Amino acid sequence: MKITDKFLADGLNQVQKPQSGKAGGADFARLLEESGLTKSSQSSGTSQVASAASLEGAASVGRIMAASASGAAGQVDRTLGALERFAQALGDPSQSLKQVDGLVNALETEASRLQALSAALPEGHGLKQTADQTAVLAAVEAAKFRRGDYI
Repeated sequence: MKITDKFLADGLNQVQKPQSGKAGGADFARLLEESGLTKSSQSSGTSQVASAASLEGAASVGRIMAASASGAAGQVDRTLGALERFAQALGDPSQSLKQVDGLVNALETEASRLQALSAALPEGHGLKQTADQTAVLAAVEAAKFRRGDYI
């Protein structure tokens, strides 16, 4: 089926044209009042309920963030961050070996924490393989530095 100019013109004629901007603005204001999102439409009781609901939502988000930061994903993230800092220090000629050694110590600490956490995860856990690979990578990079591969 070919689309012809007549078909397009008929379709464009059927589309309603928007009204003036003032009517749209008034409609939006009316919708806000109906939804209870404006200050003038909220009584003190509803505003307290709304703020309590928003605080409850913020608290649940905080619990989720705290759980992920202390869990396997958070430890993987911290270990990857240590690896990234180590890589940047290796590429920076102004960094001394003593400064890089401090980063290697932190990298070894993060790797051992991640290995312990990975051992505690069940076999079918989605992050187990990622945690294992990240821990091995961090341990290998620390061992390479200690062996003198980056001097």
